[in-house]
Amino acid sequence: MDVFSPARLVSAQGTLRNKIDALGYPGARVRPQPTRHDGVVDLRFDITPGAQKTLSRIEVAGNRRTKDKIVQRELELKEGQPLSREELLGPQPRLYRLALFSSVRMETEPLAPGNAGPHVLRVRVEEAAPLDVTVGAGYDTEAGPRVTFTVADNNVGGYDRRVGLQTRWSGKEKRVQLLAEEPRLFARNVDLLSNVMWEDVEQTGFSNARWLTSVRLEQKFKPHWTRYLKYTYQRNDTYDVVDPLELLEQRIAEDTRLGDLGFSMVLDTRDDPFLPTKGSQVIGEPRVSAEPLMKTGANVPGRTSNMPWLPWKWPTKTATIGLPAMAA
Repeated sequence: MDVFSPARLVSAQGTLRNKIDALGYPGARVRPQPTRHDGVVDLRFDITPGAQKTLSRIEVAGNRRTKDKIVQRELELKEGQPLSREELLGPQPRLYRLALFSSVRMETEPLAPGNAGPHVLRVRVEEAAPLDVTVGAGYDTEAGPRVTFTVADNNVGGYDRRVGLQTRWSGKEKRVQLLAEEPRLFARNVDLLSNVMWEDVEQTGFSNARWLTSVRLEQKFKPHWTRYLKYTYQRNDTYDVVDPLELLEQRIAEDTRLGDLGFSMVLDTRDDPFLPTKGSQVIGEPRVSAEPLMKTGANVPGRTSNMPWLPWKWPTKTATIGLPAMAA
C-alpha cells in the first residue's frame, strides 16, 4: 500500500493527463476525487477526454525565403498522427533556435465542423534579416589603424545554410577568413562546418604567413552526447627573419606543413550553455599528426599539441580530458 501525499497526487494527475494528451486529446481534463476513511484514502480520477485531434496536413506561411521543408523538418510531425499539446509546443523553440525567424505562430483548425477529427496545422513565421554586416575601426600604438569587417548570410538559398566572411587589417596583422555551415548533411543528423583562413602577422624578429583549411563534422547521437571529427591542414611560411634566435626560442620552423586529425566526444549535462546553474561538461579530444595527413616540419605557431585540464567549477563542473597529439 502506497503512502498518500498531496505532492504524489499532483504528480499522478500530471502523468495521467500527459498520457491521455499523447493519444491526441490535448483538451483532456483529469480531476482527482480522494475519499478519506479510517486513515485510508481511496482515490478516483474523473476523466473528460474531450475531442481527439489528428494531423491532416501542414500549411506554412510567411516564409518568403526559407523553404517549406526546413520548417517542416523542425516540426517533426507526420500526417495522420495524434495532435497533443506537447507536439504543438515543442516545435516552436526549435524554429526559434534556427535564428531564421523573428516570430513563429502555430494554430490548428478542424477540417469539419466541431473540434474533433483531422486538423490543419498552420504555421506562420516572420523571417529575420538573413544578412549581417559589421564594420569596426580602431587604433593601436604599435600596429597603427585597425579595421575589421564581417558579412554573413544566415540562410543561403533558403536552406538554413550559412556563409560568412571575416577580415581584420592593421599595420602588423592581416587576416581573411571564410566560414560555411551545412546543417543536416545529406539529410542526416550531421552538421558540416568548413573554414578557410589566410593571415600575415609581423612578430618580433620575423614575419609569418599562414594558410589554414579545416573541416568539422558534428553529430548529436544521444541526449547530452555530441561527437566531432575534424581535419585541419595549415601551411606556415616564415620570412623577413631578422633574429633567428627568436625562432629557436619559440620553437618555430621556417616553413612547415601540418595535417591534423582530431576526434572529440562531449558530454554536456548543463541546464544552460551560457549561464549554467547545474550540470557538467566533459570533453575528450585525441589528435593525430602524421605524414599521410600532409604533415611536414615541426612546431607551428598557434597549434596546441594537447588539451589542458580546466578547473572544476561549483555548482557547474567543467573539465577537459586531453590526450597528447601523436606525431609520426
